[in-house]
Amino acid sequence: MSNNDKNLFSDFSPVTAAEWKEQIIKDLRGKDYDESLVWKTDEGFDIKPYYTSEDLTPEAKAFQNTAFDANEVLGARAWVNSPKINASDAKEANRKALLALKSGADGVLFEVGDAVDLAVLLEGIELPYCAVSYSLSGNPVAFANALAAYVSEKGYDPAAVKGLLSYPVANADVAGVFDALASLPAFKAFVIKGAVDATLHGDLGDLLAQTTALVDKLEGKDVKAVFDKIAFSVQVSNNYFGEIAKLRALRTLVQQIAKFYGAEISPVEVTIQGSTTIIIDEETKEDPYLNMLSNTSQAMSAVIGTCNYLTILPHNEGLEEVDDFADRIARNISNMLREESYFDKVADPAAGSYYIESLTAQLAEKAWEAFQAQL
Repeated sequence: MSNNDKNLFSDFSPVTAAEWKEQIIKDLRGKDYDESLVWKTDEGFDIKPYYTSEDLTPEAKAFQNTAFDANEVLGARAWVNSPKINASDAKEANRKALLALKSGADGVLFEVGDAVDLAVLLEGIELPYCAVSYSLSGNPVAFANALAAYVSEKGYDPAAVKGLLSYPVANADVAGVFDALASLPAFKAFVIKGAVDATLHGDLGDLLAQTTALVDKLEGKDVKAVFDKIAFSVQVSNNYFGEIAKLRALRTLVQQIAKFYGAEISPVEVTIQGSTTIIIDEETKEDPYLNMLSNTSQAMSAVIGTCNYLTILPHNEGLEEVDDFADRIARNISNMLREESYFDKVADPAAGSYYIESLTAQLAEKAWEAFQAQL
């Protein structure tokens, strides 16, 4: 930009938010401003038709400090494209995983039953070069020990093995899992799951309550080490801007929880898995391809909200048989956001958006109230 370009707007006086509103009211010609233009959300927020720098309260500005450092390999915004694979048949799951990893995915999420042969499931998959995660219905301690033993037997660098281990944390021997996976510093031993709640702040409040319950169960362990082993799994809905704000708010809220326990962590250190939500209703039963559109919108919310892992479900899951085509379409949405939309070239895509910054701060405040109500 030349100096002349920089001085382009010097001839124009700045316009305040009050002046904007005054002009809008004139243009409404007698119509009520609030009834005509202010949107009332389920969260109890009043969404204005415009936002300016005057809306950046000190609380909102706090969320501008979540920018990510540039990653030399994957770009400024690195997330793992992690499709979900049913591992009830270990050999077939291995085939699907290898196909995915050769076709744009850089991780997978295996749904594992009571027991699985890791040698069969992971055949040909080099763990240091991709993020392999597991969602369990069986004994998490036994699986964690088996995974640590497998890594040792293969001679992999333990520090290079990354992924998530998901299971019902509330009823598990979390201390046993923590000890079993202590040798894998980058691997997350606890995934705290959210749900598509009636309100975004309710979902966040529940995630925070689950976090404190987990940390309390691990009393006696190093608190910073415990938080280093935690990840959050968030189901993303079609509330586009709300979901962006939810993920952003979660980072700083977890930082506050950690601070209460005496652990200093940065919002950037919080690990979030975003997972799309498949809509099943009369419209999608007639046309499952409608979920391709919502999958794309939800994936954008997750990425702009700064997720670390992204699991995009096949558009026809729960509606008809999922085949390799549906898996490929889901996998390629993440690739499209990288290769065509360049979302991986920006440290924090939402930074500087007055609306998103303001919404994030309001959502965080209400989520904290919801969390305190559960104590």
